[in-house]
Amino acid sequence: MNSQHLLWLLICSLNFENSFGLRVNVKNVGLISVPSVIDPTVSQFLASGNLISTIHKSDFNDIYPNLSFIELSGNEIVIIESGCFRGTVLRQIELQRNQLTAFPDLSEVKDTIEIIRLHRNNITQISKEEIAPLSKVTYIKLSNNPLVQLPEFTRFLAFLTDLYIRDIDLKCDSSTIWLKRIPDTLNLRLDNEPCSYPAEWRSIAWANITEDVLLQQTIGDLTLTEFYKQARNLVSTMDIDKDSLDKTLRNVFLNGLSSKEIYKECLKVNVDKLTSKAVTEIASNIQARNLMTEDRSMTAQQVLPRPL
Repeated sequence: MNSQHLLWLLICSLNFENSFGLRVNVKNVGLISVPSVIDPTVSQFLASGNLISTIHKSDFNDIYPNLSFIELSGNEIVIIESGCFRGTVLRQIELQRNQLTAFPDLSEVKDTIEIIRLHRNNITQISKEEIAPLSKVTYIKLSNNPLVQLPEFTRFLAFLTDLYIRDIDLKCDSSTIWLKRIPDTLNLRLDNEPCSYPAEWRSIAWANITEDVLLQQTIGDLTLTEFYKQARNLVSTMDIDKDSLDKTLRNVFLNGLSSKEIYKECLKVNVDKLTSKAVTEIASNIQARNLMTEDRSMTAQQVLPRPL
């Protein structure tokens, strides 16, 4: 029996079973990987303050059916392989103060995971596809990450009660309007002056930035390509089949000016109420308004005397 194995046995002797199940505590012991010799009945695995850099599927998958809590904060984790944690009942994971650059794949525990701590990492982006399956999540902490945009958490996570996004330099435009529509049930932790873009907003309090201002910023700066991309994403959220989707897109893209008008009005409507019928009504109202303006202009030309 080598010295490393003896050390591991000594560490395991410090573990104990409490009312929450077997708890394995290997904090601050210089581990460079997740140990392979762990009691299969473990429910809590505490390994903060080590030197672990990678989490492999083989570390947890189909081994620990009672595992509900993992603490890996303060390590050097850069990679968490896709498909990790299968066969566990993971409810809470602590990954703060690591070197992660991407949101971890938690799809294997999408029906059990509730609490996710990822603050003080190097995560640069999060997609809706990564969070949408996590239907039971109630708490997410993302503070101190180099993020500039965020998915609409409140749209996908119905049970979310706590969202921490302090010390994040947000690009503030129509994609952040949802942060103005936070339900009373959500505890949002946001900086007083969260906007890094546009530059002139860096010293403006979030409370003084209205939805209309955010919308105007986007419409004013939007290139045609960006507009088409955002409009397609908007229409894709509607509950319509593919043919209707294509037809609606054609209608939305009839001409640049009215398209932007339609898009701007659609952004004012909550996504769950944005049906194809609603878009059609918006487009019809805009078209009627534009025709009325055109008729008034023609009438004015006919009534007013022409200059000599």
